[in-house]
Amino acid sequence: MKHKYGLNQEIINLKKQLDKDYLNEYQFLCKQLKQDSEMSTEAKKACLGVLTLLYKAQSENQEPKSIYNGNFQNFYNKLLEKTLTNDINNLEKTDRKNIIIVLLSVLIVILISVFICTENGVIGTIANGMSYLQSNSNYASSYKKLQAPVEIELNLANLESNIGKEIYQDGQCKIIISNIEKDLNNEYKVIFRSIGTYDKNGGRLVSPIKHYVTQGKHQKYDLEGNLKTTYQRTTYMGSWSAICPLIYKDGDQFTYSLFPIKLYENGTFLLQDKLQKDGNVKVSLEGLIETTWMKN
Repeated sequence: MKHKYGLNQEIINLKKQLDKDYLNEYQFLCKQLKQDSEMSTEAKKACLGVLTLLYKAQSENQEPKSIYNGNFQNFYNKLLEKTLTNDINNLEKTDRKNIIIVLLSVLIVILISVFICTENGVIGTIANGMSYLQSNSNYASSYKKLQAPVEIELNLANLESNIGKEIYQDGQCKIIISNIEKDLNNEYKVIFRSIGTYDKNGGRLVSPIKHYVTQGKHQKYDLEGNLKTTYQRTTYMGSWSAICPLIYKDGDQFTYSLFPIKLYENGTFLLQDKLQKDGNVKVSLEGLIETTWMKN
């Protein structure tokens, strides 16, 4: 496509070479074309075509109107139709080009945003929570052992009444009773859930589980907390049954048996009859670990 200034110059040059009658015919046609369509680049191209035909007619000593081949209206209609069609096609091409540019711009913005969010930890923490903080080298972890034990009263005669109770709460982190159950051997097990806080800048969790990473970047866990159960002034050492470190985005799950194995003989729990009458026990957790993750 010729530059618009080059197109204008060609029109000027040809007009200078036309005699008055041929120039008047050109001006008449272009005036009509300007009225019926915007004077776009395509219209100027049409005018240049008319000029070329008139210049050829002049060179061959033919009348200016000879370019119509005896039918002005048919000639003009074809000229106008071609001009408008080309304008529409060019407009559609421009619209498609603009749409592509907008889509590419949006895609670039999305890719940049994803890159930034990935680098600053937003996506990682949204997708994986504390596990991302634990395994990512951009975060460092520190530990603090809580000296004082935490306690809670449980009713083993009504297991469901204990669900949701908090054994620990400091405003940011807490440990709740997720479930309490009695298995086929009448063994009482308490499932705890530790809940902490986290975001792209770091996190904090209080749990009997210590979370750390080895030099090979492998996640490791140690259960450092102990559970004790006091019933009718006698304290029993519980034992851990299962741990699920960072099974949730915001914390752990861990399970303790409330009483030692020595209280079970031949599948019979020695305190069962007493607990049916008085099921109130005091459970304490000691040796809890406060884990803090901070961005390097």
